[in-house]
Amino acid sequence: MRFAREKANSNILITTPDYPPLLGGLSTFTLNLERALESINRNFDTFVWNDPKKLINFSFKKKYDYIINVHFLPSVFVKKSEAKHINFYHGSEILFFSPHPFKRIIKRALKKKTIKKINDSYLNIFISNFTKNKLEEFGFKTRYDRDIILHNCIDTNSNEKIINPIKDEIRLTAIARDVPHKNLDGHVQFSKELALVSGKKVKLSITSDNRWCSNVLEIHSLKNASDNERDTNFKQAHFNLLLSLDHSHRGFYEGFGLTVLEAGKWGVPSVVSGTGGLAESVHHQKTGWVLEKFNDRAEIRNWWKSLNDKEYQSIREYCYTHTINNHSLENYSKFFKRVLN
Repeated sequence: MRFAREKANSNILITTPDYPPLLGGLSTFTLNLERALESINRNFDTFVWNDPKKLINFSFKKKYDYIINVHFLPSVFVKKSEAKHINFYHGSEILFFSPHPFKRIIKRALKKKTIKKINDSYLNIFISNFTKNKLEEFGFKTRYDRDIILHNCIDTNSNEKIINPIKDEIRLTAIARDVPHKNLDGHVQFSKELALVSGKKVKLSITSDNRWCSNVLEIHSLKNASDNERDTNFKQAHFNLLLSLDHSHRGFYEGFGLTVLEAGKWGVPSVVSGTGGLAESVHHQKTGWVLEKFNDRAEIRNWWKSLNDKEYQSIREYCYTHTINNHSLENYSKFFKRVLN
């Protein structure tokens, strides 16, 4: 547990379990919050915790007016203070389940206390309506002056509208961890089916070792790729894929789908499954496509046949403008400017 940054006159504290150089969505999210606060000239401290057990007996020596929790656990375990807790809720962390038997017992034992603490928070911010609804299934009672939906935002300063017509080949990208609910096998199967129904050469770039064999699909491994390499891959792609599964019963689901925005800032539309918050991150037939039966050859064929070049370029255009206008960090800046008195 450590302070990643601290200033003498700060009255705002950000808490997070992940922070650079550690990679991951929460690390990126924390940096985005820092940039948003800096843009409105607010001083803040950033506190990094990596062990929930140590939060139980921890109390901040400094008095803060606001505590912004990237992960909500500090609002549950840190000793009561006068600070107003603002909690972000991303996805699977709100499920009272863990693949680890001991953690699963602890989560279920603390369920009642956790829900009460969440209800006592100053603000609860959900990155998707799906995540809020999930928490309601466990007894959380929505209050509309306290609980809001604020979809994910990203740094869009480095962006460029790419015009990329589909000709002899289709280039797909799948940027996701190689874990069961991210469904990389499903991404490969979809790509194979698209090659068969389109009659075109299909290239899939995927963030894992190439463990698949196919005579109809060309697969490139992006495992351990740098951010610059991933951006280059996005810019060259015709479609971004995020075909996650809802494994809520195992403790995992897709809260929003950040790669939809990371591809969208280059004008690359996404093809996603209809699980979790993905139907909120992709506006069907406007910024991409939500396919319920994404491994069904008939549905893939119908989707592909309905897509002409004019519609495809129109969706690329809208995907780009929508991402820049609605999901830039400026939205966080405007939000905090109103919330932090």
